[in-house]
Amino acid sequence: MDWDSMEKNIKKWLEAAKVVISTLFDGERILCDHVFSPSVSVAESCFAEVTFDSALTLFVFPVSIARCRKTVEKIFLTLDVYQTISKLVPKIENIFSYDSTSAVRLQASDSLTNLGESINSMVAEFESSITKESSKSSIPGGGVHQLTRYVMNFIVFLADYNEPLANILTESTLPLPEDYLGNNEDDKVGKPGSSSSSPVTTRFAWLILVLLCKIDTKSRIYNDMGLSYLFLANNLHYVISKVRTSNLKVVLGDEWVANHEGRLSQYLDKYEKIAWGEVMTSLTNNNEEVMLEEDVAKERLKRFNEAFEEAYKKQSTWVVPDSKLRDDLKDSVAKKLTDVASTFYKKYQVETWDEIVRFSPQHLGNYLSDLYLGTGGSCIIVPSLKPSDSGRSLSESGR
Repeated sequence: MDWDSMEKNIKKWLEAAKVVISTLFDGERILCDHVFSPSVSVAESCFAEVTFDSALTLFVFPVSIARCRKTVEKIFLTLDVYQTISKLVPKIENIFSYDSTSAVRLQASDSLTNLGESINSMVAEFESSITKESSKSSIPGGGVHQLTRYVMNFIVFLADYNEPLANILTESTLPLPEDYLGNNEDDKVGKPGSSSSSPVTTRFAWLILVLLCKIDTKSRIYNDMGLSYLFLANNLHYVISKVRTSNLKVVLGDEWVANHEGRLSQYLDKYEKIAWGEVMTSLTNNNEEVMLEEDVAKERLKRFNEAFEEAYKKQSTWVVPDSKLRDDLKDSVAKKLTDVASTFYKKYQVETWDEIVRFSPQHLGNYLSDLYLGTGGSCIIVPSLKPSDSGRSLSESGR
């Protein structure tokens, strides 16, 4: 049977199974026990005669699902079937408690076993698909890679099946880095996000780690190190956001989130140092207490102007898709640049150098306003801005 037909039958089976077990078979058992209460053997014989073949057929179907070709997209319906049977097991055990109907109980148990093995295989196939992804093209502007979106959306849906997966995923020794899931041994025991909590936590953490390693490899496609770190930051931020806003946070725990937020901060710090480092250091002096000659100071300011324009031009096509991260990053860069520029302007009374003053410190944030949108605005020179002038974006087409 092809998968499209199987999928339709699975949906019908899911609708029917609960009704058949909880209403029809349960009602038949109650009726037989009541009508033939004087004779247990007669009640058993009657019940088995009426329900046995139908019940076996009901639980043979899940085995055929498990025997289908294992592909990742089938995992969620397969989990639905597993979860349905798993929830019905207490009723099945109670309804088919007679010795003559033990084959039904065994068939239901075999169905769970086969489905569990199939789901394990599909999780392994999913991991393999991440590892084998081999696209070489870079994402424009260092945005979120399509692999990151696909994998995280898949894992988010998978996390909604946390309970059945706890019974399905087999114990395995995965080479997670030491303390990857937390540092405090006292806090780890029995809590989500700890290596001792469940195979689900470990497996999900491993899948995300495999993804992040793949993204790290893809970051090397970029020739600019600053863009590489921005790419890493964008993708890690997407991963963290998906974890924070889904059941994954329950599975992985707060410490996992905190650890990865720390790594995100490291990526952003490295990005700022590489992408804006020359701008920030252009006005600094090894000995800040020493006053530079005016000509030397003016050369420093010219270098700042050139470095700022060059950095802006280079990053005009770079992107930060998340609006909050984008604003936070612009604020961080603007603050650092403003602190450096303000100190220099105050020390050398730069406002009097009309012929070379281009960027007013208090308006640097405005100049950065259209960065990280990937619009590729063209940089222009803003002539002689004084503190009283209003700040403008460098992508303005004119005055």
